[in-house]
Amino acid sequence: FIYNGPNDNIDTNFLLKKTKSQISIPIKLKQNLNEFQKKIISQKKIVCINIRDNFYYGTSSMSEYRNADIRHCTKAIKYLIKKGYFVIRMGRQTKNKLKINSKFFFDYSQSNLKNDAMDVFIAEACSFCITSGSGFDSVTRIFRKPTLFVNFLPYVFFTSDIYNSQVIFKKAYTKKSQRKNLKLKEILKSGIGNLQSDYEIKKMNVFFKENNPSEILSAVKEFEVKFKKSELINLRYDDLDKQFKNIYQTELKYTKFIENHKTIAASVPRFFLKEII
Repeated sequence: FIYNGPNDNIDTNFLLKKTKSQISIPIKLKQNLNEFQKKIISQKKIVCINIRDNFYYGTSSMSEYRNADIRHCTKAIKYLIKKGYFVIRMGRQTKNKLKINSKFFFDYSQSNLKNDAMDVFIAEACSFCITSGSGFDSVTRIFRKPTLFVNFLPYVFFTSDIYNSQVIFKKAYTKKSQRKNLKLKEILKSGIGNLQSDYEIKKMNVFFKENNPSEILSAVKEFEVKFKKSELINLRYDDLDKQFKNIYQTELKYTKFIENHKTIAASVPRFFLKEII
C-alpha cells in the first residue's frame, strides 16, 4: 500500500487487513542470537512503548507539539508488568532514562544495543505497541501488531486505516474556552485539528495538553483486555463510535483529509469518547 502520493502512509484499501506480513526474520539470524535477543524470545508477552520527545530532532518551531513525557506512562508500564508483560521502551535517541525497578522492563532507547536490525527483531517479537506516533510504530505495523496511540496529533492525521488500533489525542484548549477542553466537532470545524507546527498553534492561540498518567492507564487497560480476549481492537460498542465517525466525515467532507477517513477502522477508548464527543 506504500506508494508515491499525497497519502502515501495511509492504507486506504486496507491491504494490511487482507494480507499477512511478507517480512520475517531469517532463520539463520535467529540461530545466532546475542544474550539480549535470547531474553526477548524467552518472553511470552512483550509490549513495545515508543514515546516521541525532542532529543532526536531537537527543539524546533515545527514539531515540539508532537512530543510527550515518557514518565506519564509509568503507571501503565507497571500495570502491564503486573499482568505478566515484558515492557521495552523503544527509540533511537531519547532525552531521559526511564527508571522502573523491575527485571521485566528495559529501556532499550538508552542502551548501546540499538541498531536497525534489533528494532525489527523486537517489532516482530512484541505482542502489541504503545506509541505517540513516530517511526518505530511503522515497523510494528508491518508485522500487523495491534497499536495503541497516545498523545496523538494532529487530529486530521488520525490513523483511521489501522484496523487493530485505538487512539487517544492530546486535548485542545483556547483562552476563550477557559481551560475547558474543546469537543471534537469544534476542533475539526475550526481548523485546530489541522495545525501541524508550533508556529501555527501559537498563532491560533491554542494549547494542547498531554494525556495524564491516569488517562494513559485507562486506555491501556481497555486495550489490553480486548487484546487478551483476542477481540478486534476496534470492536464497536455503542452510539459514541457512530457519533465519532459522523463528526469526522462531516467536518472533513470538503477537505483533502476526507480521503484518509472515508472508512474509519480504528477506534477511541470509551472514557475518551465521552470527553470529546
